[in-house]
Amino acid sequence: MNFTDQLAQLQESTLALLQHSSRNTVGSDGMISLGALTILGGIAIALVSSVRGSRERRRRLEVIEAALRNPSLTPEVQRELAQMLRPAPRGRTIFAFGWIGVALGIGWLLTNPIGEDYNSAVFLTAASFGVVTLPLALRELEARRA
Repeated sequence: MNFTDQLAQLQESTLALLQHSSRNTVGSDGMISLGALTILGGIAIALVSSVRGSRERRRRLEVIEAALRNPSLTPEVQRELAQMLRPAPRGRTIFAFGWIGVALGIGWLLTNPIGEDYNSAVFLTAASFGVVTLPLALRELEARRA
């Protein structure tokens, strides 16, 4: 079998696979487009949020730095300002990945997956929803305890 015959056989098998997969999902082209649009929208929102947060952190740092240069500050106020300079917890990143997972899971479920793909989509959606809601639930429990 020469290279041309192998290439023709590969093309036929790829075409057969694509035809088979398009029969198994209803409206898969539209759902793939919707999924891609959702992913791109999420990335755009994350980038805008990141840039905005970076500017805000930089402005806050400049204000705190100017306040620390003031010689009339009491040591207590200086400690509070220094504490404000500590990095914020990384919970926002996990929260964002949770929302991305929820969107991807729902988008995947909308493509009508079959068999193991369905189980994986349900697991992704449920686990991501748990990641999103767990910090909120823990914060609520802590507030009720106080």
